[in-house]
Amino acid sequence: MNDFTQTIPHDLNAEKGVLASILLAPVAVLSLCASACITKSSFYIPAHGEIFETITETQAASKPLDFIVLASALRDRNKLDQIGGAAALNELYVFLPTAANASHYIGIVAKAALARRAYSLGEKLRTAAFDAEFDPVAALAEAQQEIVAMLTRNRAGAKSTKEIIREICFEVINGKNNSDVLPTGIAGMDAMLQLNRSDYLVIPGPTSSGKSALAAQICIAMAKQGARVLYVPLEMSAKQVLTRAIASESGWNADRVRGITIAASRQNNPDLDKEAREAQVKFSEGAYKIANLDLAVREGAPAGWKSDSEGPRGIQVMNALYPLLSRDRQATKAVYEIIKQQPGY
Repeated sequence: MNDFTQTIPHDLNAEKGVLASILLAPVAVLSLCASACITKSSFYIPAHGEIFETITETQAASKPLDFIVLASALRDRNKLDQIGGAAALNELYVFLPTAANASHYIGIVAKAALARRAYSLGEKLRTAAFDAEFDPVAALAEAQQEIVAMLTRNRAGAKSTKEIIREICFEVINGKNNSDVLPTGIAGMDAMLQLNRSDYLVIPGPTSSGKSALAAQICIAMAKQGARVLYVPLEMSAKQVLTRAIASESGWNADRVRGITIAASRQNNPDLDKEAREAQVKFSEGAYKIANLDLAVREGAPAGWKSDSEGPRGIQVMNALYPLLSRDRQATKAVYEIIKQQPGY
């Protein structure tokens, strides 16, 4: 028999990463935590759970999250010594240089928390099975309910009334935009449209009316807020979508940058060389920002679908937008299957 040791699922550094990211960007990261249903119990290390709870309550009270305020809050709760003292708290303030990878750390913590719940359920069943009065049917029925509760709690949007009310208060008190409203990135349009996350959005229009551009704009605006977004264009390739996204972010059209670069290579003109370098740098910076968004573009049209150039103009539905549908690896497949089932596709 092999001798091996199994540890309870957890990741110490990921938990620290979540807490450190919150301290660097409280509003954005706490919003991500709320979306992932991260709570005090999501942390394996008790001290981390205490710090998270104290942070959320301090932020909800519109107090700054600097070292002095947070240490004082923990001391008032008689928790400062339990978390390891001021030194342990100070470590979180210098643990990360940026909160750019917060969503990744949150994903690790959420997955480990779910694994621990599954492990606990298995242990509960194993222990109960040795009881003389064990009722397997009742036990399995109860286990099924717990499994459903685990899955629904970790599904986007499946929150308790208390959690939803806490999120509402957090957004209002901190002057944060309603997280259920999809931003287009265009202030005037946001004020008029008020697109809701829970809606099934259809963007109709004739050829070249800007449907794909608007859908891409909404996806990018969502991703910039830290959301995980999947965009399935039916008219453009992924390369076309991302090229437009880079141009929008950098302020430089790809063809314009390409043209200046070619002209500079053919002429001995210092001013043109300088302009080409500046354009290349700006375009590259925009590309880097887009590349670091949690944005997936999956191209492909379902069988039987026709573009509006092949049919009546202005009446066919052309784009379906599904932001934040899923956090698992099956997101692309699930969205594609939904699209195929829609009338007109």
